[in-house]
Amino acid sequence: MFKTGNIFIDAFTQGLVFIPLLPVIVILIRSIYQKDVLTFLMILCLLNFIGSLILWIPKTNKLSLIPVQNIFSLLELLVLLQIFKSALSGRPREFLKIFLIALLSASVTYYSLQGMDRTSMLIASLQDGIILVITATSLLHLIRNNHLYIFHSPLFWIAVGTLFYFVMTALLDVAGRNFMQLPSSNTTDKVILLNIASLIRYFFYTLAVLFYHSSRSSDNTPLF
Repeated sequence: MFKTGNIFIDAFTQGLVFIPLLPVIVILIRSIYQKDVLTFLMILCLLNFIGSLILWIPKTNKLSLIPVQNIFSLLELLVLLQIFKSALSGRPREFLKIFLIALLSASVTYYSLQGMDRTSMLIASLQDGIILVITATSLLHLIRNNHLYIFHSPLFWIAVGTLFYFVMTALLDVAGRNFMQLPSSNTTDKVILLNIASLIRYFFYTLAVLFYHSSRSSDNTPLF
């Protein structure tokens, strides 16, 4: 994990490793882990926690982490697409199912040919772009069709948190994707911004769990 040299910022960054567990804990306390998209939300949070925990392991070779980052970023994309699929219906939903299969096949083929130990800016940008498009589309669909009880829909809060985080990530990528090639002051600022974006992301995910009401939520379509 990248260290800024500032003890407070580094401590905050390390503490954020455990933030994804907050929605999971609330889901377990409320015993709604088998409800709608919350099952996949719990899987998503656990994946991100494990991925961050691996990066936090001291004395880990940076090159050995590239396959781990590739795998977890792909899994995050697939879980997010599975979550937002429930906001769609009809042809868009069927199209997304086909797209999920095609995406998984293409990713497996690419990494089989190129190897999991290679970092591709194109693949990473493509994955983030897909997440942004699907999240924005699902959010607009929810607002248009579920405005009465929109705040009781976990999909709404998940979409807001996801959109905020990946928009911030995209903006920071434009400023400079590789932190190690930037002045240390700019790198520290970007780490802080990413930490704040991550904190806000899981704050919204926690709201998705807290505001969930099964009797009012319309997100009851099958996830598979």
